Amino acid sequence: LLQTLRSQFRSQYLGQLRQQSSKIYNTQPIKFDEIVLLEDNNKRRSYWNLARVLKVIPGPEGQIRPALIKTENSELLRPVQRLYRQELETPVVKPGDEPIPLTTSSGRVVKTPAK
Repeated sequence: LLQTLRSQFRSQYLGQLRQQSSKIYNTQPIKFDEIVLLEDNNKRRSYWNLARVLKVIPGPEGQIRPALIKTENSELLRPVQRLYRQELETPVVKPGDEPIPLTTSSGRVVKTPAK
């Protein structure tokens, strides 16, 4: 089951992501704390790594050129032309925000046990 889901994800979602990103998602600049796909010429698109944007560095004219990203194992400086945005944006949780209570399917609030 896991292998089937993985192959469907790779063939359907990631295959269409690059086509859609060139039309829609490259018009918006990459932002801090966003999850992106890191292009790798040595791998097929379905095997590209995910990374989180730690810092965007604007050029002299104000456009974002490189970005500092964090992969699973390291931090890298990569040009934004090699980063592909995801369809969904990562929600940003601010320190002052109250957490949304976890509820069951019947609507009751779940109380977490004190450890």
